[in-house]
Amino acid sequence: MAYHWVRVLRITCCAGLTAALGMAGCKDDPSGDGGSSGTSGGTTTAGASSGDTADSTTGSGVTDETDSGSTGAQMTGTTAVVTDSDTLGTTGDVPIECGNGEVAPGELCFGPAQQVLPTPTGALTVADFDNDGVPDIAAGHDGSVSLLLGVGDGAFLAPEIVGTAGGVLGLATGELDGDAFVDLVVANASDDSFTVWLSAGDGTLIEGDTLGVGAFPRAFAVADLDDDNVLDIAVVSEGSSELTVFTGLGDGTFAFAEILDTGASPSGVTAFDLDGDAYPELAVANFGSNSVTTFQGSPGGFSLIESTAVGPGPRGIVTVDITDDGQDDLATADQAANGISVLAGAGDGELDPFSQAVAGNNPRALAAADIDADGRADLAVALETDNAVGVLRTDEDGQWLVAQTIATAPQPAAIATADLNGDGAHDLITASAAADGGVAVVLADP
Repeated sequence: MAYHWVRVLRITCCAGLTAALGMAGCKDDPSGDGGSSGTSGGTTTAGASSGDTADSTTGSGVTDETDSGSTGAQMTGTTAVVTDSDTLGTTGDVPIECGNGEVAPGELCFGPAQQVLPTPTGALTVADFDNDGVPDIAAGHDGSVSLLLGVGDGAFLAPEIVGTAGGVLGLATGELDGDAFVDLVVANASDDSFTVWLSAGDGTLIEGDTLGVGAFPRAFAVADLDDDNVLDIAVVSEGSSELTVFTGLGDGTFAFAEILDTGASPSGVTAFDLDGDAYPELAVANFGSNSVTTFQGSPGGFSLIESTAVGPGPRGIVTVDITDDGQDDLATADQAANGISVLAGAGDGELDPFSQAVAGNNPRALAAADIDADGRADLAVALETDNAVGVLRTDEDGQWLVAQTIATAPQPAAIATADLNGDGAHDLITASAAADGGVAVVLADP
């Protein structure tokens, strides 16, 4: 059976985020006043969907929600170039030449960040919502979601706005109702619920069911959890430290299945394959207990496997084969450790103890993709206080290389990757709840 994996993007609470989005104090803040350990903004886990396009013209994005054009504002940024094969991980004998339009293994070439939406943003996801083969962006705010349709050259049309039930701190996508169009799942954090928005296939969303969950829902995993070829939804609720599973009925509606206890203040969740059977496992990053809790999938539902230590303050979690052995591994963005933890899966139902790599200052979110086209998975990390994205890669022996940083919007807290302009290279998309943040794209310049 083929799994229907959907990478999940999620943003976690802190003082700047809740203030910008007009929400109450953080659920993961021990003081209860919305403070966070010296940081502002939010955090997300990684991932995006990408589409193939024929147009490789570099473009910019929308700067005003009322503007019907596709012009954008260039933000402060730099071009990151890999030129040293010994220290920066270029593979083979292919010379690196940015700007020639050819994607070379080991290449990291990016232009300056372009703002495509100025609205403070608490969640981000990328998918093809209008079925034209071009990636689009959904961005969550306080009481609304903006849908930015891509035009194929890295630019976007003026956003379509839909109202939501509460502050949006989590988004996920999946084909939920059998019509082959990508639908959207929205976490209404201040309303303790989530809403299913069904796609009409032309870039418009139709409001579906709103379902109640635990306190402060923050992140989703969307996958076929019960082996019936229909996508299901798992959602973590930070305020009540629980994971709620809903079974998809195939028509865009969902039935409650079960509630599972997690560690303290869960901040992210992902579906992955730990043992090679037809039932995915679930892994939850627990910000408040510095751990990842894993649950075994089975025909009868989920059961606890174990709680495994990771670095302090895990915010985001993704499924990735970082060890290049064909088995699913897990990676977390550990804010308090300024690093990334990797839990390697061996395919036998076990996870190895975590290993950690230095990422940069205040990692708040991460996305997994082969960003440098060398055939191995990389991690793109939103570094909040560096105002940058860090790209973490491994060499042919599986050893971590020094993280490369790429300037982006101020205080990035959510991140995704996709080929926005059809040139075959991964572009970066970040979101920030800062007043001067919003959504920005950093186009590759191969």
